[in-house]
Amino acid sequence: MNSSNPFRSIALTDIRLEDDRFRITVEEEEDLTSLIRSIRTVGLICPPTVWLTDSGFIPVCGFRRIQAARSLAEAGASGELTAGSCRLIKRRLVPSRQLRTMRSPGN
Repeated sequence: MNSSNPFRSIALTDIRLEDDRFRITVEEEEDLTSLIRSIRTVGLICPPTVWLTDSGFIPVCGFRRIQAARSLAEAGASGELTAGSCRLIKRRLVPSRQLRTMRSPGN
């Protein structure tokens, strides 16, 4: 892999969606029908961003896109959806919730 290329193909099953420290959307059971239809029709235009940690790949943005791509893969869609091209971040990140706590007065 070219070290200057921030994109990497990662198996969708290797992304730990249960770690939602960077999640912004709050709906637990969203209807992904239109997103799934869009990905099926035109593909994944904007790849998700994941963070490589000691415990695996953690989503930073693109939770819904990852879920939709997983749904397509489970439904037997084309084999190219079994691995997604993701933007990979290797440096240390701090979730925004933690930043707000760190910056609040009196801390």
